[in-house]
Amino acid sequence: MERKEIKAVELWRQLATMLSEISRGNYEQAINNGKELMELSLGSPAFKLGKAETLRCIGKAYFMLDKHNEAVDYLTRALEISEAAGLEEETLHVFIMLGNVHIKKEDDSKALDYFNESLNLSRKAGNKEMEAITLNNIANIYCRKDKCKEALEYSKDALSLFLKSRTSSPMDKAEAYFTNALILEKLENINLAISSCRLSFELYKEAGNEEKATEILVKLGDIYYSLDDNKNAMECWEQSVDMCERSGLTSEAVDILGKIHERKKETSL
Repeated sequence: MERKEIKAVELWRQLATMLSEISRGNYEQAINNGKELMELSLGSPAFKLGKAETLRCIGKAYFMLDKHNEAVDYLTRALEISEAAGLEEETLHVFIMLGNVHIKKEDDSKALDYFNESLNLSRKAGNKEMEAITLNNIANIYCRKDKCKEALEYSKDALSLFLKSRTSSPMDKAEAYFTNALILEKLENINLAISSCRLSFELYKEAGNEEKATEILVKLGDIYYSLDDNKNAMECWEQSVDMCERSGLTSEAVDILGKIHERKKETSL
């Protein structure tokens, strides 16, 4: 049975639908859409990018479902196509996704391999934004491995590139500042850690990501509490509860309220 042909405009329409499903958290639907799309005729050289993007989107959806082996399978197929077709930007996206999957698989060594591939290619292609994202990912790994001096250098380079870029999203900058804060906290440079946390919080709010903004506030409260600054700690935690309630994050609000209750008992506030 011959495969049904698909026109370019329909290919990109269906890809946009997949991305929309992923953004709404409908990962199973995105996977089904992608697999149906792969059954259509995508063999033309003109459709190489579309095929690679479809496979990458399926891989991302599996990643979001914590089905990491399936994610690696589809992302590896996407990588084969994008590299063979010389699709540098798509290859960069796949390298980063593969790195992220291997972090979830707790294989930091493999993740670093993919991020280093991404770093080399982004520098070769002059893609500063992807270079910054990759540098921040590497900084996160080194921070988690307690190699904080190396982590800080990667973090500084990532932030420098993000701040020079006119196209970097508030979300990317927010993530970079939060990484920077975690590293500085481990290095016991607390005042700078607090400053980076606050910048991250404002950028997450600007991006409309209330859940991440709440996470930053909780972390900021924890830092203040570690300094015995109970007043600022409580202000951060209580503000985070308000944000959770406005956003419908009920379980998160309950967790934070429990923390506030315990800390009040400890400190007699």
